[in-house]
Amino acid sequence: MTADSWMVLVCLVSIALLLNWLPLWRRSSLWFGVTVAPDFHDTPEAARVLRKYRVEMWAVSGIACVLLWAGARGLSAWMLAASPLIETLGAAVAFARGRSRTRPYARHPDGARAATLDAASEHLPGGPVAIVVPYATLAAVAIFLHANWQRLPGRFPVHWGIDGTADRWADRTWRGVDGPLLAGLLSIALLHVLGALILAASPRARMAETAQWTARFRHANLRMIVAMGWTLAALFGVLALNPYLAGGDTLVVPAWLMVGAVLAVTAGFLWPIIRISQESGSGSDGTPDECWKFGQIYYNPNDPALMVEKRFGVGYTINFGNRASWLLIGLLVLIVMVALLL
Repeated sequence: MTADSWMVLVCLVSIALLLNWLPLWRRSSLWFGVTVAPDFHDTPEAARVLRKYRVEMWAVSGIACVLLWAGARGLSAWMLAASPLIETLGAAVAFARGRSRTRPYARHPDGARAATLDAASEHLPGGPVAIVVPYATLAAVAIFLHANWQRLPGRFPVHWGIDGTADRWADRTWRGVDGPLLAGLLSIALLHVLGALILAASPRARMAETAQWTARFRHANLRMIVAMGWTLAALFGVLALNPYLAGGDTLVVPAWLMVGAVLAVTAGFLWPIIRISQESGSGSDGTPDECWKFGQIYYNPNDPALMVEKRFGVGYTINFGNRASWLLIGLLVLIVMVALLL
């Protein structure tokens, strides 16, 4: 197996470990996307649903690893590409089956409902400075590179394999030099748009008794968005500076160190979100179970919210029943296309 194949294998196993624990990252009154009693997760029925999900998920992940190994041995090229897709789809099917097994124990939440979207008193953590710094970082790198244009090599690598070997080059043009910075700009802008949507278009609390928990969960997610903006600015800034700093086709900062830094920041800010999501007082999210397709896709035309909390894992997802969601999806597609062209 090549270094790239080993890296894909590590990713498959890592994703499987993540999927193994992901159903436990949820509000206390949710189990596999179904509203249940707060103490349901301690029952034998809940343990049985979780056990069957894990057996099915690991079986699919095992098949994906076998396909990867077979593809790496040269049996068929499609196996290499199919292995991550099979693991992803298989896990989705396993979760949907777990949801079906949980539905007989569903319980409608009690309590007053609220769906206020007012976010006048809330802002992204850190205020304007936290938003401006990533863009200022990228702008400073761009100014430096253009001020030292003649010192840049006429041709330089812009992509490297898992083992650090350069496999794609660019010329000293604005697209080649500024490409990483523009990609970073779009990525950070997308994060900030997501944060703004969470602030402006997600309910403050549908259930009055969980309003405080919802506020803490939202704030933890916004802190992670701000932190990732700073991290991406540093990452793309380093990549853009590499032609100036490197003496050849190597990376000044090793790929493993950059990946490790991004993972460390992600884990550091993700862990508080996970801890909050497992608190006993989190209750229900108040959204109707029947509006969650397969337990993961929310479609409710009667809900004014554009962003809602995920029922599987952590973070937020889109209300596909809101017409504005399709404008958002179109914007995301446009950003991806522009990034690919750059």
